Amino acid sequence: MNKLSFKVMALSTLLSSCGVLEGNQMGTLHGESATMNGSPITTWATVDWRGRVTQVGVTVPLGAIRKAPVQGAPSDLQLDFPEVVQRTTFLNHLGLDWNPEGHEPTARYGVPHVDLHFYTVNKAQLKAVDCRDLTQVDPASLPPGWLPPVPPGAPPTAFCVPQM
Repeated sequence: MNKLSFKVMALSTLLSSCGVLEGNQMGTLHGESATMNGSPITTWATVDWRGRVTQVGVTVPLGAIRKAPVQGAPSDLQLDFPEVVQRTTFLNHLGLDWNPEGHEPTARYGVPHVDLHFYTVNKAQLKAVDCRDLTQVDPASLPPGWLPPVPPGAPPTAFCVPQM
């Protein structure tokens, strides 16, 4: 076997073991994008040579914050993660909200800020959250160190946010 044939065979073996020849994607894959305050917001994932998701994130340029209004209604984006993330992890999409005047409770969140929400349900399921079912989780079922979504003794209606 000549040196060129050996090199081609070795490269072919390497590429097929990485999944490249089988159509698997690896590297950084981009999900859904949208514009907020004149800046592109994009979800992404890093996938290793075995096709496993190793990182998930969102890129928010500083311009999206620097150019954000400080008055008016909140801005909301719902961006899907890449398909491989939805298929192989518990994550489905990301919600990014710009709150120019903050939100309740104002003592804690009454200043301009960004909220990031990583959702495990799809957009249609999220949209169906209407706060009619206020059944609470059993605090005993929560992992150690976690707090219940509604503090003991507080009314659940004060903590339910439609579509969240």
